[in-house]
Amino acid sequence: MSSKPKRIVESKIKDFKISEIPIWATISTFAILTIIFFSSQLFGNSFFWEDFVEYVYPVQSYAASESAKLGGVPFWNPNIFAGMPFFADLQVGFFYPFNRLLNLFISNGAVPVGALQFIIILHFFIAQISFYFLAKEFKISDMGAIIGSISFGFSMLLVCQAIHPMVVYHLSFFPLVVAFFLKGITRQSFRYASMAGLLLGITLLSGHPQTTLYEGIFLFILYIWKALEIYKSKVPMKTIALAKLCGIIPIILAGGIFAIQLLPSLELAKNSQRKEASYKLSTEGSLQFKQIVSTVIPKVFGTVDGENEANPSFYLKFDGQFQRHLYWETVFYFGIVTLFLGLLGAVFGYKNSNQQFLIFISLFGFLFALGSNGFLYDILYKLPLIGTFRNPARMMFFMIIGFSLLAGFGFDSIFKKENDKGFLLKLLIALAFPTLIAFLGVAGAFNSGFEIPQEIQSIAQESAILSLFFIIVLLVIVYLAQKRILSHTIAGIIFSILAFSDLYINGNKFNSNSKNPAETFVIDTKFKELFSPKSIKLPDRNSVNEMYNVKYEIAIDSIAKEPRFFERESFMPRAWLVTKAHILNEEQIKESMKSQKFNLKKEVILEKNPNITLSNKIDSNFSGKVTISDYESNKIVLTSTAKENSVLVMSEIYYPDWKAYIDGKETEVLRADYCFRAIPITAGNHTIELKFESKAYASGKMISIITMLLALGLLFVKDKKNVN
Repeated sequence: MSSKPKRIVESKIKDFKISEIPIWATISTFAILTIIFFSSQLFGNSFFWEDFVEYVYPVQSYAASESAKLGGVPFWNPNIFAGMPFFADLQVGFFYPFNRLLNLFISNGAVPVGALQFIIILHFFIAQISFYFLAKEFKISDMGAIIGSISFGFSMLLVCQAIHPMVVYHLSFFPLVVAFFLKGITRQSFRYASMAGLLLGITLLSGHPQTTLYEGIFLFILYIWKALEIYKSKVPMKTIALAKLCGIIPIILAGGIFAIQLLPSLELAKNSQRKEASYKLSTEGSLQFKQIVSTVIPKVFGTVDGENEANPSFYLKFDGQFQRHLYWETVFYFGIVTLFLGLLGAVFGYKNSNQQFLIFISLFGFLFALGSNGFLYDILYKLPLIGTFRNPARMMFFMIIGFSLLAGFGFDSIFKKENDKGFLLKLLIALAFPTLIAFLGVAGAFNSGFEIPQEIQSIAQESAILSLFFIIVLLVIVYLAQKRILSHTIAGIIFSILAFSDLYINGNKFNSNSKNPAETFVIDTKFKELFSPKSIKLPDRNSVNEMYNVKYEIAIDSIAKEPRFFERESFMPRAWLVTKAHILNEEQIKESMKSQKFNLKKEVILEKNPNITLSNKIDSNFSGKVTISDYESNKIVLTSTAKENSVLVMSEIYYPDWKAYIDGKETEVLRADYCFRAIPITAGNHTIELKFESKAYASGKMISIITMLLALGLLFVKDKKNVN
C-alpha cells in the first residue's frame, strides 16, 4: 500500500515564494501568545482590577449563582438599593453564551475569579483568530494576517478594556462579523449574510451599547463603500439589488436576536430617571490631538496599571483636570510594527479600493475620537444616540482595525517585485512620521511642549528609545527582505515577534493587580470589630433611610468627632400595613416627601385610589400583621392578617413588571411614597404573592427565537455568483 507524498502548498507574489502557514500552526501561535501575555492572571498571580472588581465580578457571579438556583432568568436584584432590575441592565449580558458558561464553575454559591478571568482572556485568543479570517478575506498573506492579528488582539485599547469585558466581547468577534458581512455582499450570499447576523446578534447580547453603535457605524460605512463599488462595476441591477439585500440582512437578524435583551432594556430606560447627556458629558474622554504622538511613544504621557493605581505616572489633563480613568479610555497604542507597516501599506496601496477604505475608516475613527477637540463629532452629535455616550475615543478601534489590515498589505508589499522601483522613496515616506517622533522623544523635545513632569520625563524618554530601537530593527529586516536574504516566512516571524514584544512590554502590566477580587468582599473578624454597631437615635432628616429599610449607617460620633458604625433603631420593616392613605399627584408627592409632613409608618401616599374602603384613620390599636414567608429574586410570598381593610406597603422599588396575586387572584400594584410598592388588601387572612412577569421579555424572546430560526434557515440557501 503506497501513500502519496505530502504537497507543500505555495503561492507567489511575483518572483517570491510565499509558503502558506497551516491553520493549526496559526491557531496554536495565537493560543501560546495569549497564554504568555496573560500568564500572570491565568496562573493566579495577579488579577484584573477597577470595574472588574467593583461591578463585573459581583454582577456575573450573581447572574450565574441566581440563574443556577432559579433554573431561569434572574430579573431582579434585591441586594442593591431597595431592589432594581437586573436582567434588563444591558451590561449584565445575561444571554451572552460565554457568560452562561460561568454557571458551570459555581462554587460555594459564587463564581471563582479565575473562571471569569479565563473567559475574558479567551476572547483575546478569539480576537486574533477573528481578525486573521478578516485579513484573509482582504487577500492578505498568512504571515501578513498573523502580524495584523497580533496587533489587533493585543492593542492597548483591547488590553486596557479587559476591566470592561463587554467591550472586549464585542470587538473580539467583530472582525469575523465584518468578514462574513463582506462575503455576503460581494458574493450575494444569504448564507454568509446570515452568519454575519447571527454572530453580530450574539455579540450584542454581551451588553455594551456604545460599542454596538460604533460597530453599526463601521458596517454602514463599509456597506455604502461596497455598494458604490458594485454599482460602478456595471453589473446587472438584479445583482446590485441582491448585494444590497445581503448587506441589510445581517442588521435585521442581529436586531432580532438582540430583541430578547433589547426590549426589557428599553422598558427599563423608559421607567428610569436618567437625564439626557449634555454635550460636555458626552465629550468626556475625547482624544487630544497631541495623543497622536503616542502611536510612536506609548508612554509619553505616562501610564496607569493595577499595582500603581493610587500613584500613576499618567499626567495628562482633560478639561484642566487630571482624571486617572481617562488613561484607559483614550489609550490606543497598536504597536510601532503595525504603524510602520500600516503606513507602508497606505503608501503602496492608496490606489487600491480596499486600502482606500482602510485609510478612510482609520481617519474617520481618529477624527471622531477627537470629540470636542475636532470637528467630526460636532457634525454627528445631533444624530440619534451619538450624544448619549461618553468617551468618543473608544472609536479608535476603527483605526486599530484599519492599520492592522494595512500592516498586512504593507508587509506583503515588501516582497512584490513590481514595488522594487521607487521602493526606497516610499519606504522613507512611511518611516518619516514614526522616526521623527521617536527622535524628538529621545531628544526630550516634548518635555516642555507637553509639560511633562520631571519625574515622568525619564519614562517618556525610555519609551522613545525603545521605539527608535524597534524602528532600526524594522529597517534592517526590510532591507534583508528586499534583498531576498530573508524569506517571506522568516521575515514574517521576526515581525510577529517584534509586534508581540512591543505590545507585551507596553501593555502587560496594566491588568496586573495582586489583590484577589474575591477577597475584597470578605470582611474578616478584626475588620468587623471596627464596625461594632452602636445604638443611635438619628434625626428626622434620615427618615428616607428608614423607608429604605436601612438597618446600619456610618455617621459622625458627636462626642469623638469620628466616623462610627451605628445601628438604626427606627428602621421600617420590609413590609407593613397601614389604614390611612393620601391620594396626591406627582408634584404634591415630591413636596410632601421633602417636607416629611406625613407619618409614613402609619399612612401611605398613593397616586391613585386603592379601590377599597379604608378607615383613613391612624388607629393605635390596629393589630394588622404581615410576614414574608418566601423571598427570591423573582418572587416574594407574604401572609397578612388584619381585622379591617388596609394597604400593604413594601420598602421595595416600584416597577411595572412586578405583578401581585392575593389568594391566587391578580390585583394591581400601586406606586407608594413616590417610589415604593403598595397593594390594597381586604380584611382577613391572605396570602400575597408577587411575581416578576415581563411582557417585554416575553415579546423579545419570541422575536429572538423566530429570528434565530430564520437565520438558521438562510444558512442553507445556495450562494450566488461572486460579482467581483
